[in-house]
Parts: sequence; C-alpha cells; structure tokens
Amino acid sequence: MDLKIGAHLSIEGGVYRAIERGIELGCSTIQLFLRNNNRWMGRELREDEIERFKYLAKSSGISPLIAHAIYLVNLCSPDREHLIKSIKTVVEDLKSCGILGIKYLIIHPGFHLGAGERTGIKRFSNSLKEVIEGSEEVEILVENSSGGGTQIAWNIEQLAEIIEFSEGKTGICIDTCHLFSAGYPIGEEDGFYKTMEEIERRIGFEKIKVIHVNDSKRECGSRIDRHEHIGKGRIGEKGFRLLLNFEPFKEVPFIIETPKEKTPDGVDMDILNIEKLKRMQRKRGT
Repeated sequence: MDLKIGAHLSIEGGVYRAIERGIELGCSTIQLFLRNNNRWMGRELREDEIERFKYLAKSSGISPLIAHAIYLVNLCSPDREHLIKSIKTVVEDLKSCGILGIKYLIIHPGFHLGAGERTGIKRFSNSLKEVIEGSEEVEILVENSSGGGTQIAWNIEQLAEIIEFSEGKTGICIDTCHLFSAGYPIGEEDGFYKTMEEIERRIGFEKIKVIHVNDSKRECGSRIDRHEHIGKGRIGEKGFRLLLNFEPFKEVPFIIETPKEKTPDGVDMDILNIEKLKRMQRKRGT
C-alpha cells in the first residue's frame, strides 16, 4: 500500500488552485491555507470556486484534504483582543472546511508571551473547547512546536495534556523538524524508537492524524524552527526512512513544508522531495 504523500500548496487564484498544483506535483494528499497567511481578514468563497474545488477533489482522488490555520492565530494569547480574533478566525476556517469537504484543520499551539507554559496550555485548551463546538465534520489537529521563545506544546507531555483537556476531541499533527528542534533525536535509530515509544505511551498512535515531513537546518535541541529539504538537513535520510517505514503510520498522510525553491535547471524542489519520500517508502520491509 502506497503512503499518502503531498505538500502545502498555494491557493493563489482560488482555493481550487491548490488541488490543481497538487495534481501537477503528483500529490496524493495536500495542505492549504484558507486565507492570506499574513492577514486576519478572510473572504467569502464563491459558489463557482466551491464547485470547482469539490470537482477536482473527487476527480483527482487527492485525499485527505488538510487545511492549516494562519500563523497569526494564537489561542493562548494573554491579549484579549488577539485571542478573540484568533478564536473567530478558527471558527470561520472550520466553517469553510465543512463547506469544502476538508477533513482536518491544523492549529499551531501558540505563544504564552510571558504568562507561563502552564497558563498557556490551560488558555489554549479553553479556547479549543470554544471552537470545537459545532465542528463535528472537521477534526482539529494540534501541531507540536519547536519550543522557541514562549511557545507551548513543544514536548510530548504537553501535547498529551492538551488532548486530555479537550476530552479527546482533538488529534495531533507531528512536525518532524519541530520534534527534532525540541530535542527528540529522531535522526538515529535509538532516538527514533524511544520517541515513538513515548508518543505511543502518552498520546497513542491513533491520535496522530497528519505528519509534517520536514528536515531541519539546525541541530537537535536548538529550539529553532528552520525547515530543510528532505535528507539535506540535520535529521538526514536515515530518520525519514525510519519514519516512512514505521508501521503504525502507514495510513497517516505525510505533508512536506520544505522551502519553495527550484533547482538551477528549473525543477520544483517539491517534486524532488516528494519523489525522494516515495522511493524511501518503496523500501518497506527491506
């Protein structure tokens, strides 16, 4: 069985353009923003845009469709105005996901901004409870952070707490670069399996619904979030081969968020990263 492998893709020109770009790249799953990542203001989806999106999703077989909340969202912000804007934005995105047939909405846990990790986790969890209501068709996934600055949910224990606070209604998106930067040495065999054992014990593999597959420019434990192309960073090819052949994740979609670049001869690096992951997956059991 082939893994679901895809990329985060632009919606410039309409949300359906992300699916068109996914088809061009050979994706079997895709991720997208539902609005400009640098602005709070969203826009109403046009009927023709919705119809085109659904048609392409069905005809291409690209699945699951995954949305990502914009980076301005901070559901643990101590600033009330920012927190209200964040909650409103997530609620709007959940509505758009339902209209488009998108299965998951991924949210960064955010920054406590000096309030402390414990307070930040509680505030984030309370915000989640507000947005979860009425989101039966779409599952919210919390993404692990790299732990830089005042970020919360940088370790597996805190992710487990968030699931507990949400009464099991949220899933988890694991980002490999963030995991590595937070201090989990998944680039070598012993560190990889010890990390997987902790995920299984504290969270459960069934809660891992999406994996962001990104190499890291910086060293393990740096707390610095700098994505690199697959096999070109500090995690290295061995870590990704272990991940791609890890049996509990055989049905989990893998999304690359590697730098949007082209080779000197004009080849899209997304294509090369996806092809590299597919080659690794073909070695299952060898």
